[in-house]
Amino acid sequence: MACLTHLDLSRNPAGFRGVQALTRSPYLGRLTTLKLGGTGLDDKSLKLLLVSPLFRHLLDLDLRGNRRTETVAEILASTTLAPQTTLWLDASTPEQEWLRQHFGEQVQFG
Repeated sequence: MACLTHLDLSRNPAGFRGVQALTRSPYLGRLTTLKLGGTGLDDKSLKLLLVSPLFRHLLDLDLRGNRRTETVAEILASTTLAPQTTLWLDASTPEQEWLRQHFGEQVQFG
């Protein structure tokens, strides 16, 4: 499991406890793709993920289909995406223009 590079948990209830488990796992150091679409992530979960060492190594992070109460822009404002990271968000994300200006093509909507 220490060689795992891609993990797709889409449409599986992960929530905050799932993100806690991911960020604490000693086996995900080589993870480059993480798909968490529709996993029940909320603002607290997203914040925990974005400050974890796990996030710094990801090349592809899919967060589509999760509920949030704060704006994505607020949560991401203090986040630095690695130059090679692509972040996938919902097409209905209201802050698309700000996110594009701030992160360029690193943020994709769909």
